[in-house]
Amino acid sequence: MTQSMSVSRAILTIVGFGLFFAWQNAAVSFLFPSSAGMSFSPLAAGDVSASLLLVFCLVSYKQDRAAFSPTWMLGLGALAVVISTIAIVLLSRTLLPLWGIYLAALVVGFSVSALAYVWATALANYSRSDALCCACAGMLVGIFVDYLLMNGAELGIPVLVSLSGVGSLACFVGSMRKVSLESSPLLIRPRHPSEFAKLAAGIALFAIALGIVAGTTADGCTEDNMRTINESTAIVGMVVCLVLVVVLVIGRKRIQTLTLLKGFAVFVLAVILLNIVWLDLASVWLSATLFAWQMLKVFVLLVLVGTHRRAIVSLSFLFPAAWTVLDVGHAIGVVIGQVLIPLGGNNAQSLMNSVVLVAFLVAIAAILLLSNKVVWEAAGTSSVSGEVGVGGIALGATPQAKQSSAIATTSPQEHEQDAEASDQTPDPHAARCAELAYRYRLTERESEVFRYLAQGHTRASIAKRLFVSENTVREHVKSIYKKLHIHSKQQLIDMVDKSAS
Repeated sequence: MTQSMSVSRAILTIVGFGLFFAWQNAAVSFLFPSSAGMSFSPLAAGDVSASLLLVFCLVSYKQDRAAFSPTWMLGLGALAVVISTIAIVLLSRTLLPLWGIYLAALVVGFSVSALAYVWATALANYSRSDALCCACAGMLVGIFVDYLLMNGAELGIPVLVSLSGVGSLACFVGSMRKVSLESSPLLIRPRHPSEFAKLAAGIALFAIALGIVAGTTADGCTEDNMRTINESTAIVGMVVCLVLVVVLVIGRKRIQTLTLLKGFAVFVLAVILLNIVWLDLASVWLSATLFAWQMLKVFVLLVLVGTHRRAIVSLSFLFPAAWTVLDVGHAIGVVIGQVLIPLGGNNAQSLMNSVVLVAFLVAIAAILLLSNKVVWEAAGTSSVSGEVGVGGIALGATPQAKQSSAIATTSPQEHEQDAEASDQTPDPHAARCAELAYRYRLTERESEVFRYLAQGHTRASIAKRLFVSENTVREHVKSIYKKLHIHSKQQLIDMVDKSAS
């Protein structure tokens, strides 16, 4: 359930997200000079290491040791900040051998993904418009902080960057102090599996296109020209983020994530085309394209948060998987930019070919994302389907309770206002579970077990929540399978999904 936002909590969220934004930009920028002239560079290795977050989350879920609890989330954030601090200091002092640079890149990539996940869980507790405003305002704060970090003393840069990571985590703790985070993963199967495949393809193509630009930049990068590029990127970012914030202030109630995604796609295509027709300002267009990668990650984060909020797939499962697709796609683009693009030579025709390729990939990616049902639902442009595990109908509600809840109907305007304020809308997944439990005459305890099974919980997880032994849960599961004439949890989940049609 989303929480109301106080002024102090909003400030903490904006500052904390801004510090995270600056911290990740500065941390990754240390990988560019180390990647010059390499086929598989530290920059690409850092992107690939995002998959470690997926492995980490899957192992945590299988072990079911208070996975995804507030304590677990804080531990993940603290781990990311501590290990990345060590890696950033070593990278900035250029004291590492080649294998050490790759190891540091893996650490930085994992840490950035982990802290992004931590902030995604924070934004998931806000209403759609509040999360959007906090993220965009946070980007503006972050790009200013990033610019200040670039102009710090050489010895102070790694220290200031590390302090930004610590400050971001501290702001997260402060903003979430009175908020109850979900204590475990809730896996709900998507209603449109093919749409999720399109979403993954769109994210990957966007990331590949922007990765090509990053790869060509890193190919001949030095510390001096990277510092210049970073400063130009920060200046472009300030202008873009300031425009975003002004637009949101003027039309907060009308602007949605989908609206910004449309504008983002137009922005990237325009920058690429300007790179063709206005070569005199090539450095500006390069900086704008590099900043577009930072914006893409924030917009994808907002889409994932919206998907979680709509009870489509929970964040604990969706975020690590989608972030892996995003970063691995960027890694592929980096390799293409560093290895394949230079094979065409360094002449103007080769540059033109790469620009056309990037424009083509961006156009296809924009079509896949902007026509995607998952994105539309996450942005709130389709019917609201409730929160994960919460809503107007409790998870154990009976069909009679569902019917009484449906009596209190509201107008579309009132419904949107209520959804924006607290998202206390009936959870259709819970209702389907209750209806099936009633139809197959499950006992009260079997209904509870059935509900958790349909959400993807393990038997150990169910036993912990119901305060019974795993053997007791196992017996209930056998009885449920017998009454439903099925043989596996997957069949049970499929049955719940089919009952929606």
